[in-house]
Amino acid sequence: MPDVRSHRKRPLRRRALALACLCLALSVSAACTTPPPATNQPQLTYAHQATIRLNVGAIEIVRAYAPPMRAPNVEHLFPTSPMKTAERWATDRLTAAGAPGGAIARFVILDARVVE
Repeated sequence: MPDVRSHRKRPLRRRALALACLCLALSVSAACTTPPPATNQPQLTYAHQATIRLNVGAIEIVRAYAPPMRAPNVEHLFPTSPMKTAERWATDRLTAAGAPGGAIARFVILDARVVE
């Protein structure tokens, strides 16, 4: 007559082996996922272009556009938003060449949207 204890141990061993195989398969598949590609974007600059000299004492950049951050607008998904691009252009290209304390030129970004 077969031993009842050894019969009970077999299903436990099979379950333990199945669980170990499952854990191994999951860990191997998780290790095989590829990381997202690195986003090494070149720095956006307009310094290579000639400056625009304004006869003012100072230049002020005003960000008047508030992106909605939802569809159909997609500017927030860009590596460099149109707002930052316009701001960078003004910073690199516009120069206050007038007397200090004189007039102030305002570069106002009214619209920097991208709609899909």
